[in-house]
Amino acid sequence: MQIIQMMNPVPASAPHRRSPGVGAVLSVLLGLILIGGGVEPRPAAAQSSPAADTTDDPEGVGYVAVGSQYLSGIGSLNDALRAAGYSTTERTALSLGAGSYRVLGRRTMLGLEGQGVLGFEDEGGSRDSPIGAAYGFGNLGYQIVSTDRLRLYPLIGAGLGASIVNFEPNENKPEQQFEDVLNDPDRRSLIAQGALLVQGGIGFEVRFPLDLHGPMKGRVEQAVVGVRAGYVLDPATTDWSLSDGEDLEGGPDAAPSGPYLRLIIGGL
Repeated sequence: MQIIQMMNPVPASAPHRRSPGVGAVLSVLLGLILIGGGVEPRPAAAQSSPAADTTDDPEGVGYVAVGSQYLSGIGSLNDALRAAGYSTTERTALSLGAGSYRVLGRRTMLGLEGQGVLGFEDEGGSRDSPIGAAYGFGNLGYQIVSTDRLRLYPLIGAGLGASIVNFEPNENKPEQQFEDVLNDPDRRSLIAQGALLVQGGIGFEVRFPLDLHGPMKGRVEQAVVGVRAGYVLDPATTDWSLSDGEDLEGGPDAAPSGPYLRLIIGGL
């Protein structure tokens, strides 16, 4: 395969679970961008009531999310990496992200979210090749339950994402020699595959009143804690490409598709 034929296969050692490394920077950037550009806190209201849903001032919520996603689309990529002697990545991955949404009218939700997906890599293979991903969605939801304390809503979304493989020397190999660099000057490389993504899911939120003091007084009225579950689909993917933009033909599809479950914590 063109993506991985740079290296000769070697027998893989017994796999061990390893902390994720790829995608952390992307996840932090997505979170900072969305938190910095998220919804503005609305002015403090005198008292929360069902009638508040009819106000002309849209309700705005910002949140961070942490959970797990099952990467159902990376099986063929793992097979190719394993056959060439590289490490592989478990399908159950850590998901970190942030987002925001506004409630328009009484129940319609419009929002944005970004997620970074960090895979757990085994330690077998001649070189490390952790798989990670990042994606962003524009979401549309509808609150079928909307009370002072509870929200229940289905949502759908569409967006773009990318799967990333970072080839690097195996950290568990003996200390490298100068000759190793001469024999393998292209020791590190990063490849990525873009994807068009859609999602469907359901969310449940519980809200708690806050009585903050100091500079935050009146800026955040309620804490929001909830869960979201759903599924990401990949209708279309691009070719793999190197970090310099050069396309690689013949690689397997490995979009960040699959089911997810996340805890969300935020405020409004």
